[in-house]
Amino acid sequence: MARWSMTGIGVAAAAALTFAVVLNGTRTKTPGITAVLAAAPEDINQDSRIDILDALALARMVESRSAKSLDHDVNGDGRLDRADVQAVAGAAVRLDRMVLQ
Repeated sequence: MARWSMTGIGVAAAAALTFAVVLNGTRTKTPGITAVLAAAPEDINQDSRIDILDALALARMVESRSAKSLDHDVNGDGRLDRADVQAVAGAAVRLDRMVLQ
């Protein structure tokens, strides 16, 4: 009986560890907030966070006109401009960031 108990504990521990690893890959923790990230277009520097550094990176692209495509057209208006930078900055400081859309 003790053998089955130890096996059950081992299986439960392995399942918990697997679950934690999977969640760690899909969630990021900020102070008091857990945000689910699903390839957010506002994540310009692709560090799995939407923060003011993304807005800065996009602002530099817009100013230098270095963006060759509309991949970072966050607001979907067909242009890469300051409105996109403002949209990213707004997403970075939004208080209701529980689930990023």
